[in-house]
Amino acid sequence: MARIDELDYYRLLGVEPTASHDDIQRAFHAFALKYHPDAHRDDPAIYQRYVAVYRRGTEAYRVLRVSSTRSAYDAGLAEGRLRFEGSVRRNSVKPPRG
Repeated sequence: MARIDELDYYRLLGVEPTASHDDIQRAFHAFALKYHPDAHRDDPAIYQRYVAVYRRGTEAYRVLRVSSTRSAYDAGLAEGRLRFEGSVRRNSVKPPRG
């Protein structure tokens, strides 16, 4: 895996920029299974690395799952910013399922 600071949210979660809400949700679930730090608590040498990766993945999911923050992120990404610069509420309302 590339350094997380060099990855945009789409690459971090392994989805295309055209991914649907459900695709992003599935990708985050797979990401969480692979990188959740609790699975590595017994190895202090790598635990903190997994914490950092998981936090970044959670940040990506929170931004991409809401259409308004995703649009703002996409605009920033077009200008070369890999991270969202606004604020994301932890309990944002999920978009309606169509």
